[in-house]
Amino acid sequence: MINKEIFEFIKGGNNEKVLQILNNNTFDVNIRDEQNNYLIQYAVLFNMNNVVSHLIKLGSKLDVLDTEGHTITYNAIKYNNIDVLQLLLTYDIHSIGIQLTDFQDDNGNTPLHYSIMFDNLAAFNLLLPKSNVNTRNNQENNALHLTLQSNNYQNNEKLTRQLYYITALITANINTTHKNSNNLTPFHIAAQNNNNDVMNLLLQKNVSVDVYDEKHKTPLMYLIENQNIDIIKQILPQTVNNQDVFGNNALHYAFNIQNPEISYIIIPHITRPNQVNLEQMTPLHMLLSKDINISSYPIKELLDKCNVNIQDINGNTIIHLLALKDQWELFDEILVRKKLDINIKNTNNETPLDIVPSKKAFISLVTLSYFNRLQNKNKIWLEKWENQCNAIKEKVPKSKDECLKIIEQNIKRHSYPFSANKYCVNIDEIEKIKMTTFTGTTIDIVAGCLLLDTPTSLTKDFVHNIEIEKYYEELGYVRNIDTEFTNFEIMWIRNRLFFPTNITQILTTFQKSNHRFLMIPLGIELSHGGHANILIYDKTNKTIERFEPNGSDPPYEFYYRPLVLDAALESYFKKYINAEYIRPQQFLPKIGFQSLEYFDINKNIGDPGGFCVAWCIWYALQRIKYPDLTPQKLVKKLISNIKIKNIKFRDLIRSFSEKITSIRQLLLQNIDINDWINNTVTETEIKLVIENVRKKLK
Repeated sequence: MINKEIFEFIKGGNNEKVLQILNNNTFDVNIRDEQNNYLIQYAVLFNMNNVVSHLIKLGSKLDVLDTEGHTITYNAIKYNNIDVLQLLLTYDIHSIGIQLTDFQDDNGNTPLHYSIMFDNLAAFNLLLPKSNVNTRNNQENNALHLTLQSNNYQNNEKLTRQLYYITALITANINTTHKNSNNLTPFHIAAQNNNNDVMNLLLQKNVSVDVYDEKHKTPLMYLIENQNIDIIKQILPQTVNNQDVFGNNALHYAFNIQNPEISYIIIPHITRPNQVNLEQMTPLHMLLSKDINISSYPIKELLDKCNVNIQDINGNTIIHLLALKDQWELFDEILVRKKLDINIKNTNNETPLDIVPSKKAFISLVTLSYFNRLQNKNKIWLEKWENQCNAIKEKVPKSKDECLKIIEQNIKRHSYPFSANKYCVNIDEIEKIKMTTFTGTTIDIVAGCLLLDTPTSLTKDFVHNIEIEKYYEELGYVRNIDTEFTNFEIMWIRNRLFFPTNITQILTTFQKSNHRFLMIPLGIELSHGGHANILIYDKTNKTIERFEPNGSDPPYEFYYRPLVLDAALESYFKKYINAEYIRPQQFLPKIGFQSLEYFDINKNIGDPGGFCVAWCIWYALQRIKYPDLTPQKLVKKLISNIKIKNIKFRDLIRSFSEKITSIRQLLLQNIDINDWINNTVTETEIKLVIENVRKKLK
């Protein structure tokens, strides 16, 4: 009866009765009501200072949570019961020895977080010196994130208080670049909210703006969307060339919102004008594709920096788009200095010459462009007459006219000169196939290694890697170990690196061989799926590159900590080979082969979840075929030539995968691939496949 009464007396504010019961009765002060709330939580809620003090002296727990998962300080801060809060903090170590200022609730929030949520300045000042300002809640927000996310600061007085909180937290050495679970830094949030006062304060404190969120959006991109010219000017040129996961850079954003003023501000800082997004549009493609008055935009300034022959998803170059608008003559003084490929066909099978209305004037422009390249480039040209024209000076008009005439006669064959030592990269014609049985599983990786005419990490000892198989058991993975050969790939499993047991022998044998390249498949496994890369060791150039088929970064929402992976691989190989380690960011574009393939959107029945394995094998073959091109130049030429031929990336890789599956079928013989991947094969059949692989290894 007393238990029930004491809760009622507290609710009724009867301080005297409560103290009388506590003084005259011996009972458990940690009693709870029917809703599981502790007695001391009632006393805090109803601001009963004396009762709180008495309960603490009698042994009441402080490290308790209420029915909503909040700590005991929650109501004291929410209802501004500062005396009660002060009293609680006097007993800052209690029961299990955790300081109340560090005690987190079910959402990971601390008392300092509460003070910010409820805009309680007195509580904030009381808690700040005693708190760890970098404690993060379950959403990975620290106190600075919470300050910026709060909607409490809607008037000048409250905004002044917000700035006070931010200044105090920065002074207390809070991490200003920490990312929450959405990869947002405090500056990101301020940029999203277009809060100039906060951003100016953060910039005064030298907060970094070279950061990106889960979609790789930088604060600059948010500022452009909000058309915040003042802050944009302050932070440029930082992150101006960064691309989001869709490949858009700052200029793409500026053109997308159709703001000429911001475009003029950004363009002088752009150093990579040819960056393309998923639609393969450079910023200039994006602008020219819109129904706008182009005279309002700084097209001349950008065009001067651009490669006008890059094709977008529709096969259009900048020349196509200018021809479509019939406004190319506005820029003839720039175009005449450019390499103009007017024979590129878009997906409608049209060249710029097919589209342009003023064909005679257009051909004259291209002819002069051709001649200027002969004159201004110190090269040996492919054809004899081109080298003769190269020697002609402006003061010999007759000879110049003769050259222009020859150029015009040849212009439909090629509209710019080729150097004598031009390194051609050819993309073979493909046979389109409707369906493939390619799976991307281990047996396909084995078949892919056998397709490569160079040493790989696939040796006769490819079947079992005990260390990997034990790790799978520890993780509770249910694997078809019998049909998933584990000792030929490097594996990055849950941020742990595994090598084939004979990797040092593989490296030693290769070093003694006459071969230039060694290919090592790299498997990447996270809890929600798998992915493939390949390592290519070039013994001649002393490099080892990691090819990521997606591009310079991991696939979206498949973040496998690439920086950690690269550091681990680089450290390992340094012990055994003298080679420079090349990361994907050093030679691959943001939008790589597999990204382009996904965007083609022409998936057929039978296509696997991804062609990452096939892309790795395909690229490895290109490296073997064109060994003297740097990886960066090779990738650029491959992507360009695939588009010039109007081949869909998905069609190309689906067709190529048949080369892998044909070798796989030789290994499986009469075994159905479905039986193999479902591990419904006999021990005899597995032994047969293993023997077939070993027979094919040299």
